[in-house]
Amino acid sequence: MAFRQRSCRSNIGNVWLSCNKKERTCLNILIVSLRGPTNEERRGGAQDYVQYIAAPWIDQGHEVTILCSQELLDNKLLPDVEVVSGINITRVGTPKHRILPLLKKTREMVTDVDIVIENLMGFPLFLPIFLEQSKSIIAIKHHFEGKSFITSQGLIKGYIGRFLEEIMQPLIYRRTPFVVVSRKTLAEMNNKWVKPKADVVIIPPGIAPLKLNPDAKKYSDPTVIYYGALDTGRKKVDHLITAFKLVLEEIPSARLVIGGQGPDGKMLKKMAESMPVEFLGFLSEESKCELLEKGWLFSSPSMTEGFGITWIEANSAGLPVVAYDLNLDTIDESCARAVEKGNINQLASAIIELLSNDELRRMMMHSARLNAKRFDWNRSSEALLEFINKVNSNVHV
Repeated sequence: MAFRQRSCRSNIGNVWLSCNKKERTCLNILIVSLRGPTNEERRGGAQDYVQYIAAPWIDQGHEVTILCSQELLDNKLLPDVEVVSGINITRVGTPKHRILPLLKKTREMVTDVDIVIENLMGFPLFLPIFLEQSKSIIAIKHHFEGKSFITSQGLIKGYIGRFLEEIMQPLIYRRTPFVVVSRKTLAEMNNKWVKPKADVVIIPPGIAPLKLNPDAKKYSDPTVIYYGALDTGRKKVDHLITAFKLVLEEIPSARLVIGGQGPDGKMLKKMAESMPVEFLGFLSEESKCELLEKGWLFSSPSMTEGFGITWIEANSAGLPVVAYDLNLDTIDESCARAVEKGNINQLASAIIELLSNDELRRMMMHSARLNAKRFDWNRSSEALLEFINKVNSNVHV
């Protein structure tokens, strides 16, 4: 397929940028994902990745559509069509019947696009099988689910998920160019999969600049904060609440503030009854910034992450992070404490150490902000666009 014959120049700031360095015409890009970004009150790391990495392309004149499955939010369907950050979002199917309608719609739309990007989330769509070999395809792999498939999906779906991830994905996607978000994901791919026969590049997420008030005051009491999915399968918010019980034995004035929504919200609230734990529900960007301004430290004991975007957002606000050691290069000892995965006692000890040591937190504040500056959406967006052009030129040679 030839590139579209369309002018593509955009004034960003005071600098004129073309679509790419070789003055190629603009692209029509289709991103296919089980779940997509929305303007409604729902967030997710993989959804945020494709939204924020693609948004700068709109300013450069490219056309981007994210095709995803229909979802329920508070027992209501999300919009079938909406525009998020300039990106056209199209939802098909139903919350219970997602994959076949998504594949059918992809086949319908694919003839009019220059490249297809599959945003792998949980169960793969295996687009390399369903699309013509002449079509440019890139896949994005955020992290490996592994054993967490069983805890989050149950035995039957869990074992199906592991089979697809460990056996079928490496075979079907072997010749598909890949984007991974961290060295950890790349290492797991190299260890678990048949060696890919196509390029694999690391393009980490960035973080959107947070509108923080430099004069905001911290909570008067030592306060741990968390925001994200209220999930006991992968995010292990229940571990944080259990660890916080131990923290209270050493620091009775401590508080835990939790933001977000999720399937295990009711159970977690019951766990935290009679404890100084506050649940804020869904957080707008403004509310998230206020929480980051007030918190003393951020803790997120996920059992698996490809990158840990909330860790970096916390770092950008100057907050040290306490998390399980997932062997990620996202954080280090200068800005975080990473403890043995699943060890609730160590999790509690690290929280106690940071809450009770004002000088240590002040030292880590500077390092945390420096660490966050390593990750920028514009750089990542440009890197992926360059990779798209490389893949496209190889396919159409």
